[in-house]
This record gives sequence, C-alpha cells and structure tokens, in this order.
Amino acid sequence: MGNFGHRQVTITSTTSPIAPEDFKSNLHRKEAWGKFSEWNDGPMRHVIDALNGTPVVIVIDKRTGFTLVGAVLVDVRQRRHGGQGIAVSTECAKTQQNPQGITVYPLRSVGLVIPLQSTTHGQGQAAVQAERRELELAERIYRENLPAERPEGRVEVSSHGNEVHAGYRRTSYADRLPTPNWARISLAQVQAASLCETCLKTTESESHQYKCAQFQIEMDARLEAERQRREADRKAEQEYQERRRARHGF
Repeated sequence: MGNFGHRQVTITSTTSPIAPEDFKSNLHRKEAWGKFSEWNDGPMRHVIDALNGTPVVIVIDKRTGFTLVGAVLVDVRQRRHGGQGIAVSTECAKTQQNPQGITVYPLRSVGLVIPLQSTTHGQGQAAVQAERRELELAERIYRENLPAERPEGRVEVSSHGNEVHAGYRRTSYADRLPTPNWARISLAQVQAASLCETCLKTTESESHQYKCAQFQIEMDARLEAERQRREADRKAEQEYQERRRARHGF
C-alpha cells in the first residue's frame, strides 16, 4: 500500500491487459473506421479459468468507459433478458439477498481485463494458449471425420461455453460436401484427445499447462538440471584456476 496524501492506493506489480482481440474465437469485424473485437463465451471461459479468482480491473462498457476495480470474474451465463452475460463479484454489490455480490453484465460490451495480482506465469498468455490447444485438438477430431475427397476449402474452429464448433468452409459454394460440413465437439472429447489426462497437450514436445501437476514436476527437473550444469561449470573453472596456479605459481 502507498499513501499519496489523501488516501491509500494499492500498488501492484507489473501486469498485462487481456484483450478480446488476443483470442481467435472472439467476434472480429472490420469496419471502414477500424477493427473491432467482441468477447465470446469460449475465450472468456479460458480467461476466468486462468485468473482463478484473481481480482481484476475490467472495462464493463467500452462505449462509456465504465470500469470496475477489484472485481472477480465468476462465470459466463445467459442473461434474463437474452444474450450472454458475464457474472462479476464485487464487494460493493454484496447484500443479504446477494451475499456473493454478483452482477451480470452484457458480455459483448466488455473490453480489457487487467489482473491486479501477478503470478509465476502470465494469466492472459495462459488463457490464449489454452484456447489454442483446445482448437488444435478439436480440429484434429473434426478432420478425422472429413471425407478424403472434398472440395477445396479450409477447416474453421471456435471455442464456446461448453463445446467447440468446427466447420469446413468451401472456397467455392458451388461445390458440395458429401457429409455435413460442421460439427459440435464436446470439451470431454477435446480432453480425451489430449496427450495428458489432466491438461490440454497437443504434442510430446509441448509443455504441460500451468495448472497441471506434471508442469511443476517438469519445471523442477529443468531447474535441477540447470543447477547441476552451473555447478559443473563452477567446478571446471575452479580446477582450471588451480592448474593455472600450479603451472605458473600465481
């Protein structure tokens, strides 16, 4: 805490904002006056998971700049009047009827999310990597069911609240696929396709996710190997200096 004359201000360590344009599955559009990105429920699910209760600064309404400081993101849910919403817990909203202090705001209006506490890993980067791994695994599952003979095109995948949507976009709409060109892939299917039982891992060479216990085991092994390497270098340098002194007398 720091005292700046009239009140105390919490001083936090360096952090990085989490922006909707960082995620592939968000809604991106280009207008004549610029590019715009809006949150989707899939990427926000990964952000909430990576934050794991970390308080944030969050821009609730990009148009007016309305911002909450010290809020905790709870989940993404359907709003009473339609549309997706993000449930946010704040101290000022806590009452006897609402002990958790939860208010649900329109998800599409949300802007930057800035963590107020640093961790050993970047929470925004962890969320981006989690979405990337999920999409890669889902694409593999989808490609397994695509016909070998198909018109020219590309596979498109996007993360959502409880599943991943995959589809095949044809280069020419005159061509037709012999099978349905889209599918819903459950998060359970994505996890089953992972090379790890507790996190999303796409290749053998890829590290486990931060939340996985195996990640800490591998990290400890790398740190120990680095410690042993430095110790070996130190001993080699010490032996060299001893031989030098014995040869030259100084």
